[in-house]
Amino acid sequence: MTTDYAPQQLPAAPSLADVDGLKLSPELQARLDEVIRRGNGAAFWRSRKQAEAHALLALSQLASRLAVVDLDPQVKTCCARLPRRRGVPPRA
Repeated sequence: MTTDYAPQQLPAAPSLADVDGLKLSPELQARLDEVIRRGNGAAFWRSRKQAEAHALLALSQLASRLAVVDLDPQVKTCCARLPRRRGVPPRA
């Protein structure tokens, strides 16, 4: 008895190229919505803050070792506090 197995395509792992179009988890999308709601300034700056916040949150979704602690949309660019991994010496 011979069984033929068709090769299966595994889904490609997300990469950094996918960050802009990555659909955020509901929890992260809620955080992004809050940044958008609280953002102020000219339309250009609000758009830029939204894009930067989405990129940071998407990176945290892709990389389990990255956690976005806080996002502050009140500044000209989106500021984020990111925890430093233990065991990684600071750059001189």
